Amino acid sequence: MPTPAPAEVLDRIRAELTRRAAALQEEICVALEAIDGRARFTADRWERPGGGGGLSRVLQDGAVVEKAGVNVSDVHGTLAPALAAKLPGGGGGFAAAGLSVVVHPLSPMVPTAHMNVRFLARGGAGWFGGGADLTPHSLFEDDCAHFHGVLRELCERHL
Repeated sequence: MPTPAPAEVLDRIRAELTRRAAALQEEICVALEAIDGRARFTADRWERPGGGGGLSRVLQDGAVVEKAGVNVSDVHGTLAPALAAKLPGGGGGFAAAGLSVVVHPLSPMVPTAHMNVRFLARGGAGWFGGGADLTPHSLFEDDCAHFHGVLRELCERHL
């Protein structure tokens, strides 16, 4: 649920998320390169035509990882009227920052992993969103229970 706040507070939250996301991006890329042992991440800095930009990093054709993407964005601009009608907050402008991670392993015994976290701000309202999941090729019930248990525990610590 959106939290009302002055624009400068929302800007500080977004800037802090962007700073932390960039640090996590580096940490995750270093760890995945170490796990893979062969492939290295490439980097692509991009700009959004309407405002802001980000850094996309991709590792592919590794010894363990088929392909992984670890991406940070911090964008802003004007919303299309149809989308603006569906979002909390006022006015036509928005700002958003986030981190997205997708890892596709080579082995069908290891699930594909996905995670993203983002912060959106619009007209004095700000909110966090995101999610995480594993997509197993071969289902192991104990692994599913463990993943969801750890994720629940993590989330409950921050309620």
